[in-house]
Amino acid sequence: MHFNKMTQGCLVAAAVLAGCDSEPATPSTSTTVETLADFAGAPTATVGGAWACTGKSQGTVTGGSVELNGYVRLLGDPEAKQAVPAATIEAFAATGASLGKSYADPSKAGRVALSVPVKPAGFDGYAVISHDGFLDFRLQSSRKVVSTDLAGWAWLTTQAEVDSRAKAIGIPVEAGRGLLVGAVHDCDGFGAANAVIEVGGSLSTTVLYAEGFDLVAKRTFTADSGRFAVANLPPGPVTVKAFGRAKAGGKLQLLSKIETTIVAGKMTAVDLAPRAAGQ
Repeated sequence: MHFNKMTQGCLVAAAVLAGCDSEPATPSTSTTVETLADFAGAPTATVGGAWACTGKSQGTVTGGSVELNGYVRLLGDPEAKQAVPAATIEAFAATGASLGKSYADPSKAGRVALSVPVKPAGFDGYAVISHDGFLDFRLQSSRKVVSTDLAGWAWLTTQAEVDSRAKAIGIPVEAGRGLLVGAVHDCDGFGAANAVIEVGGSLSTTVLYAEGFDLVAKRTFTADSGRFAVANLPPGPVTVKAFGRAKAGGKLQLLSKIETTIVAGKMTAVDLAPRAAGQ
């Protein structure tokens, strides 16, 4: 899909963003914003990144379609020094109906472009990236896609790579469970620091945060990449939320949320972008 501005990086095997830090704008207060109680290890600084778009309308699609664009790369070869597989990218509506397929172009370092029909409100579905020998990668954004100017990267990953990275941080991979990966992003699509992730209504101790490309067990909130991962989730729907302080000394408030689906033996990737109007 538009894979967002995923400049580089991976969490066990994720499409995630590099980060940047700047003082955020205070989100809109036109509606009641959900807050999170402080806890041991909560970040004290404001969330990194530009948040001026929070609570604002995203606009609409001009025309009856939007182009989902990006790149597909191998986790083991992020700079595409070798030929990139012609992975399949299939876009789905939120209902699960297929909207079309495309393929990563090996001659263009895995470039993807897929035009899909949409209503004026934009694309709110998901994409599945697949190729023989790799885990299916289900990618979804918390904000509707209304333009074609965003591009990014999705990473093809083998089960052996997932097992190896999980073992390195002391997490055994359980059969019949799924893996959630993702990042918190600002309005420009860059990673956001000092955010905490809530999965399924609780601040699970199984949420792992990354420093650079590596998951760090001691971290309790995002670094400047915004990246996180949760292993061994039961299959089915789950709500993922990001909280952070919009101003110094303020409460931990809802930055972003998404309802997604965990699939056993597969990877679910989420882009937690700033809340749009009505979210």
